[in-house]
Order: sequence, then structure tokens, then C-alpha cells
Amino acid sequence: MKERGALLNVEVAFKVVRSDSVLNYIADLRQKCRSGDWQEAIQTALSGCTIVTRYNQKTYRVERVDFGSSPSTTFDKQGTQMSYAEYYKTRYNENITDPNQPLLINKDRKTGIEVALIPELCQLTGLTDTMRSDFRLMKDLAGIVHTDADRKVKECKNLFSTFAKNEKCQEKQKAWHCKFQENPAEVKGYKYDAGNLVMGATASGAPNKFDIERSARELDRKIQAKMFSQPALNTWGIFHGDRDAQSANSFKSTMKQCLDQVGYES
Repeated sequence: MKERGALLNVEVAFKVVRSDSVLNYIADLRQKCRSGDWQEAIQTALSGCTIVTRYNQKTYRVERVDFGSSPSTTFDKQGTQMSYAEYYKTRYNENITDPNQPLLINKDRKTGIEVALIPELCQLTGLTDTMRSDFRLMKDLAGIVHTDADRKVKECKNLFSTFAKNEKCQEKQKAWHCKFQENPAEVKGYKYDAGNLVMGATASGAPNKFDIERSARELDRKIQAKMFSQPALNTWGIFHGDRDAQSANSFKSTMKQCLDQVGYES
């Protein structure tokens, strides 16, 4: 709700889809768990994950991995027994190359109906820890996901243009008695002052207060000072093994240096 009435908020959203299939991911996990329980590792890694099917680009949440079934497993298709491999070939013209792969089970939370998916035909979504640690990848991804206002407005205009050209969308708009404008509505925005951040007094006794917005670039440096309310750390200790004495002493020295820098009594 805005001053001019109810408005529809359109947000530009993204879902990161990996290029490799779930089957490749399963094979990689199995290779890493040669000496352990690879089925348990795969079950833990995939349960709760969101995947995308390559044949219709729909997203599904994996309830569990069924190792007792495979693409050759049959199910009742309108009174006829049909294997999953046959079904996906007939329905989507997809060929299954690995007949021994397990099935991914998706369960509808409302109806309880389960759907079996083929890992070979699915792709994982989201980022791995290795991807997140790749600075260049995250920088390129941020340029796409975290777009500025002008690019978001352009994306919205493209969406409205699609609505105007698509026959099914036009039919729905007529049935619902609604119409999308070519340009997004402009609303008046309000900007509030960030205010001041008050730290503890300086060595001379003068108050240490600074404007948050004006000091945005120096905020990390300016908060490395005594806090407004700061109790003394009179009792503290470090527990370590005999072989870690050198590391403990190094940590103690660094800790003392940091406490002195921000004015802690210790």
C-alpha cells in the first residue's frame, strides 16, 4: 500500500543453476567416500536440496534419494506398467544413459504425492563452498544478481512488453479486467538520517561521536576504539594442549594487543 493506492511490487530475482547434472554430483560424492558409507553421504548432501529439471525447467525439492529404485523400475501409468526410462523417453524424448542410477523423490507437501526424478536429467541450484571462495566468480555473479535501479526498471519493462505481446497473457488480462502499464509507476521515496554513533570518551575525556553516513568509508577504522559502555575483562583464560603452547601464547599476545587498542581494561 502506497499513498496513491495498492501497487504490485515486481522484484528481479535469480536462481543459480549449475551446469553439471545431479548424476555427476552423485558420482563425485561416491568417489570421495570410497572407504565410508557413500549412500549416507549422498542422502545427506541431496536431502532438502532444490533441483531444476532440464526438460521443462521446473524446480523441485528433493525429499530423499531412493537407492532401491532406478530408471528401469516400473510404475502404474493408467493401468499399464511402464519404466521411468520409457516414460521420460515418451513424454520428453530424453534418453537415459545410466540405468543404475538411483531416483530422486519429490513429495508434494499439500497432497503427499511423490514424484520420481532422474538425476541425469536434473541440475543442482545454489553455490558450493568452493564457488563462494572464488573471488572472480562471486564478483561476476554480483554484477548480475545485485543490479542497479536502472537495470531493474529495464527488466520490468521487458516483462511488461512480454505480457503485451503474449496471446495467453492478453487473454488473462481481459478475463481479469486488468492491464499493465508500459512503464513502472513512480513513487516518492523518503530518506532518513542514519544518525550518530557514540563511542566511549577519548583519552583526553572528549566525547567520541561521529556521523554514520558521512563516515561510511571510515566506519571500520573509527569503531576500533573504546565502546560507550565497556566492562573490564578481569578474568579470562586460554585452554590448550601441551603441543599448542606456542599457538596459545601467540593468540594471547594478539588478544592483549587488540584489547589495548580498543581501551579494554584487562
